[in-house]
Amino acid sequence: MLPKLSVGNEVLYKDRRFIAFRVSKQYPFEGYEECCSVLVYDRLYGAAVGLVDDSFNGYCNPSTFQESLPVHGSNAAELVESVSKALRYF
Repeated sequence: MLPKLSVGNEVLYKDRRFIAFRVSKQYPFEGYEECCSVLVYDRLYGAAVGLVDDSFNGYCNPSTFQESLPVHGSNAAELVESVSKALRYF
């Protein structure tokens, strides 16, 4: 399932499972714009799983779990790889 994005949500990375995109107060997505500027959405979970800032540093926290793991990358592809590895621990 794909998330419903607005025209201003810039897609940074997309593959069969994950999509990473920018969020902001001007281009919100389900309230996440308050805590991050880049969001990684997992189509398998049907939810946001990675919440990071503009430097691609943040955390992975699937909505069904209480704990979170740090994730990072120098670009969107590395970020998604980091999120994918973090999800293996849940």
